[in-house]
Amino acid sequence: MSHITSSHPRTRLAAAAATTVIAIGSLTACAGQTPAGTPDAEELPIPLTGAIWKTNGSAVIYTAIRSGYGEKYGLDLDFEYIDNGAAAISQLMSGEVDFAGNSFFAVVDANLNGLDISAVAPMVLTAPDYMTIEALPDSGIDSVEDLVGKTVAVTNLNSAQDMKIKYALLQADIDPEEVTFVELPFSEVPAALERGTVDAGILNSTFQVTAREELDTQVVLDLGGGLFDGFTESGVLMRRSFIADNPETVARFQCALADSANALLESDDVYTEVAIEDAGLDVDTVANTGKPLFAPTLDHDAVQVSADMMQALGTIDDEFDVSQVIVDPPEDCASLVVE
Repeated sequence: MSHITSSHPRTRLAAAAATTVIAIGSLTACAGQTPAGTPDAEELPIPLTGAIWKTNGSAVIYTAIRSGYGEKYGLDLDFEYIDNGAAAISQLMSGEVDFAGNSFFAVVDANLNGLDISAVAPMVLTAPDYMTIEALPDSGIDSVEDLVGKTVAVTNLNSAQDMKIKYALLQADIDPEEVTFVELPFSEVPAALERGTVDAGILNSTFQVTAREELDTQVVLDLGGGLFDGFTESGVLMRRSFIADNPETVARFQCALADSANALLESDDVYTEVAIEDAGLDVDTVANTGKPLFAPTLDHDAVQVSADMMQALGTIDDEFDVSQVIVDPPEDCASLVVE
């Protein structure tokens, strides 16, 4: 355990990105519909433990702890690391952790499989060059059209990244079945490219820098720009039973994360500190890779994009309204601040 001191998906995504910019510029307090409740614990601070990835995409959690926003709202936040989304869902549903980070593709899939999971806050939004599909310069792969008949490495099959690549192929009138996908962690992608065991692969942060410097890789698809600009990559998830039993604790958590997101948006120094000290990135990586975006609250339209993409890909048969699995934050965070 660690501790530190239904429109077309692309149209909906563009509208959601614009809405997010407005929210980022104007929100200083939460707004929403979380039901009022009496204090969920007799004494503060209330402990909450989560399951997250060790990545700059977890900056909102790191900042909530490092900058004292959890403590501000009467929480003792802690976390443990996971290395895949399935582990996050498993630990959340077993009660090992109180919250977990995961993609909204996973949220939809979990609910359709009978798991009562809701999103209470955004974790990270994509930005250009935050995560990319890259290939060697002499591979002949310059665009998604060139991936036909090729092998592409992704961290997990049916993950957010896997879905986004397949959706980009679909938008280029290419059947995703014409591309072979294999699972590899980020750390193994540069070596696999060099050996030729994969033709292209997903990269971010340190491994992106390494591949570019040592192999001169080139971007085939930017998973944070163009088609996916402003995409809500992942959220902070909780069990609905926990939310129902602990409404004030959840509200406190949402306010802490909103403050954390606003701090990250307002200061590059805040992001740089947690990216280096907590996510473990070096100074050059932080300087030479895309900084993810953050938002204080969930935009329903932005989240809906994930469900719409799943339907377009045939992963789900029917429309799925994500509003049923989003818990909006309280109207008044000031009243939850611990004096």
